[in-house]
Amino acid sequence: MKLEGKVAAITGGTRGIGRAIAEGILAEGGKVALNGRSEEKGAQALEEMAVGDRAIFVQGNVQQRTDVDRLVDTAVGTFGTIDIMVNNAGGSSGFAPVAQLEDAAWEECLNWCLNAAFWGTRRALQTMEQNGWGRIINTSSVEGLHANKAAVSHYITNKHAINGFTRAVAFEYGPVGSHATRFAPEPSRPTS
Repeated sequence: MKLEGKVAAITGGTRGIGRAIAEGILAEGGKVALNGRSEEKGAQALEEMAVGDRAIFVQGNVQQRTDVDRLVDTAVGTFGTIDIMVNNAGGSSGFAPVAQLEDAAWEECLNWCLNAAFWGTRRALQTMEQNGWGRIINTSSVEGLHANKAAVSHYITNKHAINGFTRAVAFEYGPVGSHATRFAPEPSRPTS
């Protein structure tokens, strides 16, 4: 029961990778707030997991900041805190070569893959900082390492960006407990 007493919020948590993460957290004694767009799939996930009041479903579209904020706020309001933020939701549509890619497809992918992770991380960190403990998990893809497919430049770009964002957040918040040094200016370098 490594996660007993810990609370996680998971975007895209009703199926696939998000569902597997939720089940793992629950198996270790944690509590979860699952997000998804479908009330039906959310209810089905809760029923199949059969963990009673240790899991809740918060319907919402992570392409909307208010829905991501509501997921985190509901987790805190229901369980008293948030310890783990899993930014798992992501995807793309409107596949096309760059010259034909519509603004709407680019913006949808940006909100779905990158902005949702930023919004979830920012909101969760506000509570985690007060608690002095927390974990952020961002789901990426092999496309975040290699640009090896045509007509998905928007997806590839966002997956590269989520990897960079994850590293930046780890640099800022990784040394938990060292609040005094985390944002201290770099020491001046001697000049010759």
